[in-house]
Amino acid sequence: MNAEKLHNLHALLQLKLSIERARAHPVLAQVTQLRAQRKKVDELDQTAKQSENMEQLSRFGGDVIWNVWLERQKRELDFQLARSLADQREALYQVSRSQGLCDVMEALNARNDIDWRMNQDKRTQEELTLAALILAQTRFSK
Repeated sequence: MNAEKLHNLHALLQLKLSIERARAHPVLAQVTQLRAQRKKVDELDQTAKQSENMEQLSRFGGDVIWNVWLERQKRELDFQLARSLADQREALYQVSRSQGLCDVMEALNARNDIDWRMNQDKRTQEELTLAALILAQTRFSK
């Protein structure tokens, strides 16, 4: 594959990497947001357990309603978090895969550049040798 095609392919892969990173960013933000919400619900639970109002709620069964609501919130947040973590895993896999492809293309470009320089040096050496032979023949033929 020639150098221009390699460089074009590398540019395309870098573009794909930036697209994958842009896709992963909202997923990571959503996971962070859901974790914060879950932490807030846990803090509400702890605050409610330490509160004197729970005794008043328990007198007429309000603590049962509170606990049902709290467990439902936790379950819903856990479900959303699990789904978001699966999305995060997939997004990070795609970013990692794109990064790996970019790294491979960089290595191929570097290898191609080294090969090109070696061929260029070899051609230059051959041209210098040929010029030296021609010069030597012209000197000896006189």
